[in-house]
Amino acid sequence: MQYLVRINQIVTQEQYEALQKVGLLPFKSVAEDSISIGDIDEIIKDVIVEHLKVDRQAFVRTDRKMNNATARFFRSTYLYKYTSMTLQECGQYCGYNDHTSVIYSREQVEKLIELGRNTAVYRKYAVLADELDDTLKEQLSQKQIIGPKRMVPPLKHKEYEVII
Repeated sequence: MQYLVRINQIVTQEQYEALQKVGLLPFKSVAEDSISIGDIDEIIKDVIVEHLKVDRQAFVRTDRKMNNATARFFRSTYLYKYTSMTLQECGQYCGYNDHTSVIYSREQVEKLIELGRNTAVYRKYAVLADELDDTLKEQLSQKQIIGPKRMVPPLKHKEYEVII
């Protein structure tokens, strides 16, 4: 997928066309060897869903079931690890109340990985961590991550509102 960038805002082709209608230009095209934070998030979710056997709704639920909570922990930990987002931005992106949830998630993931390396019952967490690292390193090795350094509020122009 090709992305278009205007200052620190990333849009897809459809969003570009919507912005073009309201006169919010110019944009510059970003090369195909770029990847967005949203794409990285999808890669992380795909690997987690495959390994933990959870559905994609686990990332938006707020329940405390072990697999759902673990899926959310791994998602926020690896988003923080492989993007330039701050703790606060990562927390907002993942739907947490604040950055402390990301810190807690990282601590829990470290404990699960350590248990997985030493105990057969928790082995799936160590395997998941290795798979996430391998997949993300492979996907990101030749690509430039594009995304706002800071979370950007939706653009507003006259009576139109374009959400990026």
